[in-house]
Amino acid sequence: MDRVLLDTDVVSYILKGDTRARRYLPYLEGKQLWVSFMVLAELERWALFHGWGARRRHEMDDYVSELVVVPSNVALCSSSMCVGA
Repeated sequence: MDRVLLDTDVVSYILKGDTRARRYLPYLEGKQLWVSFMVLAELERWALFHGWGARRRHEMDDYVSELVVVPSNVALCSSSMCVGA
């Protein structure tokens, strides 16, 4: 299965129902969606800062539960995957 690593902005567009999400959706269909651990941290901060209620938090948690979270480690950060080689 093809994988796609999502940026915080794209996940945010999807979660907020932003019209900009439509540009990305065709590229995500049928793919395994990945996010870095940092994307999760940024989403959590956004929800806390903006006082999201239980319903919106539940929607975010449901969406995020379907994503593969890529942890960080020194080997990953220094690999050729990270420098575009």
